[in-house]
Amino acid sequence: MLKPVAALSAAIMMSGTALAQDVLFSYGGKDYQLSDLQPELQQRYFDNLQEAREKNLSLLDQAVLDIYIDKLAASQNKSVVEVREQLFKVEPISDDEVKTVYEQYQGQIGMPFEQVKEQLRQRMEAMKAQEGVLALIDEAKEKNGFTVKIPASESPTFLMDLTPFPYKGASNPKLTIVEVADYRCPYCKVSSDAVMKLMDKYGDDVRLYYVDLNVVQPASGISVKVMEGAYCARQQDKYWEYNKAAYAMQSDLSLESPVQLAEKLGLNKQTFEACLTSDAAKAYVAQSQQFARSYGVSGTPTFFVNGKRLHSHDPEADLKAMIEKAL
Repeated sequence: MLKPVAALSAAIMMSGTALAQDVLFSYGGKDYQLSDLQPELQQRYFDNLQEAREKNLSLLDQAVLDIYIDKLAASQNKSVVEVREQLFKVEPISDDEVKTVYEQYQGQIGMPFEQVKEQLRQRMEAMKAQEGVLALIDEAKEKNGFTVKIPASESPTFLMDLTPFPYKGASNPKLTIVEVADYRCPYCKVSSDAVMKLMDKYGDDVRLYYVDLNVVQPASGISVKVMEGAYCARQQDKYWEYNKAAYAMQSDLSLESPVQLAEKLGLNKQTFEACLTSDAAKAYVAQSQQFARSYGVSGTPTFFVNGKRLHSHDPEADLKAMIEKAL
């Protein structure tokens, strides 16, 4: 039952060795390091390392669980199979429980209860079993002490030319945040609201740049048109007001929204409309999107902090912690 541990040792050693090497490859008699690659490739290389590390951490969880069960079986004088059956036993899901979940998601399911009852029950039992496994892994770690020894890779740091992009905040910042976002991305709206609150509190020490990247229904042209409108609002010193107003009407954004937002903000209509159809507006948005992609960004929202990409499931909390650490 300890075979997963043996299998892991080779993977961990390989991972550690790869991370310890400064030189990635030699070509034409010259050695190349990660920093010699284009920024997009640097980021993708790092992302691959992160993905591999996450997979290895999952294997470690399985190894811990195997060891824990082996020891339980030995202490109870039972077979490993018996202990596993005891630990992983899932109580049957009742019809009432299935009905409750069905009613909660009935609109999304769109099928009669009797038709989906057993399928829904199986899914609920599988989820319950998985929750039990995760809880047992946490218990095993807590009881016996657990420390990850797989080395963490260092995220590449980029020297970004942010001159073309709008910013707000400190003139001499202790922390620089780059937000890459799409006005029609729901998560971007949530993160933007959170970041603005942080800027209200820490704006004297932090500078925020905003970079456009269209990921939501590019064929519609709506996001790009709203981005072009933001560029034109910036020409009249109303960029951040436009940014906030565009997110506020996210669910209703259309190709006509930029003009509507300009009117709402009291911008010079003739000047704004001329800008909106200009090559300059189109070129700026194209430049913004190319900038984001050149650093390996393919999804929104994405944040960079002092040139390093933020890998986080809770950007607001992590950004706040990083800001407070820098101050």
